[in-house]
Amino acid sequence: MVNIRKLLLATTFIVSTGFVPVVLGMQSGPAYGASVEENKRKLLETNECPECDLRGADLSGANLEDADLYGANLVGANLTDANLSNAIVLASNLTDANLTGADLVGANLEGANLTGAGLVGADLEDAVLIGANLIAANLTDANLSHADLSGIAVLVLVSLSGANLNGANLSNALVLGANLRGANLNGTKVEGANFQLAEGLTPEQKEYLRKHGAIDVPE
Repeated sequence: MVNIRKLLLATTFIVSTGFVPVVLGMQSGPAYGASVEENKRKLLETNECPECDLRGADLSGANLEDADLYGANLVGANLTDANLSNAIVLASNLTDANLTGADLVGANLEGANLTGAGLVGADLEDAVLIGANLIAANLTDANLSHADLSGIAVLVLVSLSGANLNGANLSNALVLGANLRGANLNGTKVEGANFQLAEGLTPEQKEYLRKHGAIDVPE
């Protein structure tokens, strides 16, 4: 019942603040032409496939360093252990994608939809996630050191258990109902970030959050 209550409260909050299109996944996309397999081939050969249809593509272990995936549809794609360091994944749709163990160091994921994505153990150091949608994403043990999650990034019901947020920027982020058990918040920027119903915070972390401008920090 706690999770249902959290979901209802989080949804009410988001709707009231105008995030309905993000929450419902109403993200407009391009009109696709080539097949997924053709697009996958193009990506692996040229390292670019902006606005491509790559839904459900198996890209596990692929070397996509510096790749251009702007606006690509990667819903349900398998990117386990893929190298996406410094890739442009701006405004892409990664709903339910598997990015377990992926290298996303320095990747640009601004405005990306990562709803329900699996990012367990992923390396997102210095990644740009400004305004990204991470609702119910699993970032357990992920490295988000110095990542930019500002600009009202949506981290509702996200798992950040054991995640490294050292020096990350969470300014104005929505961290409602998140699991932060064992997370490293040293030096994390949290001014204006909303931590309502967040779980797993130590008394010291709660004090740190309040001192540095976070709002609705649980008692």
